[in-house]
Amino acid sequence: MADFVLTKSRKKHKIKKGFCEILLAEDSKATADDSNANNQDIRETIERLVEEAGKLTQIVEQVNGRASSLVASAEETAVSIGLMNDVAENVESSLR
Repeated sequence: MADFVLTKSRKKHKIKKGFCEILLAEDSKATADDSNANNQDIRETIERLVEEAGKLTQIVEQVNGRASSLVASAEETAVSIGLMNDVAENVESSLR
């Protein structure tokens, strides 16, 4: 009878151990699946960020181009005003 109880106890232990291993394996698989899903989400987020950064770069380049045009126009205007002042001074001095 003692041998039977001992054997029965070992079988229960093996069953419990096997059940725990199955649960651990399922938990590990679930964790791996979650990790894969998270990695995919991160990858997609990074791809969107890179895409948006490219769009932002284009916008900044356009604004820089417009700013450069404005600076060039301002410089031309300044030169023109300088020439007009010179002409006005020449006319004023010739009238004196």
